[in-house]
Amino acid sequence: MKPFIAFDLGNVLLPFDHMIACRALGAINGLDPHYVYERIFKSGIEKAFELGNLSPSDFTRECSDALNVNLKEDDLVDAWSGIFSPDPEMEQLVEELADNADLCLISNTNSWHYNLVLREFPFVAKFPRRLLSYKIHKMKPDPEVFRLALRWVQSGQTNIFIDDIEENVKSAAAVGFSAIHFSGILPLRESLRYHGVKLEQP
Repeated sequence: MKPFIAFDLGNVLLPFDHMIACRALGAINGLDPHYVYERIFKSGIEKAFELGNLSPSDFTRECSDALNVNLKEDDLVDAWSGIFSPDPEMEQLVEELADNADLCLISNTNSWHYNLVLREFPFVAKFPRRLLSYKIHKMKPDPEVFRLALRWVQSGQTNIFIDDIEENVKSAAAVGFSAIHFSGILPLRESLRYHGVKLEQP
């Protein structure tokens, strides 16, 4: 039986940096990037967007109000969507696993980021099962997210979850996942082999 392997997206499959968006948005509107971060991320607006509690137009309006500027949605999309960078080694790993594992994506994300990722990093489409916070209205480390994923796991099937945030790893482990704290491609490959996953490359 193929193993069930669930991956986090940001800073596991693809490196990202929220400050890239804050700098881009600040440059457009003459604002300090750290001020943008405080007003949007620490205020909870970005979290509400990722939970699917704000539509894109609502998010644009909330950001405009928080920053006291009149944002155009297209400008906000452009600024918000440039935060990811490629990781060829992780892409190669997914390619290796695509035919040999039951792949799942579990991500705290929003519609703009996810649609951009599918366009610019097509290997992400190799994950047939997806739990995305903006669609399920729940975010890691809520254990219910991981319980939803476990519904796809068959009796006796090896199940693995991979995330860079220790709190998420602990939550997944508490409900029954063999959870791996991601710290780099080589330790991850070693951990997968430890759990019996067959890989092509060393």
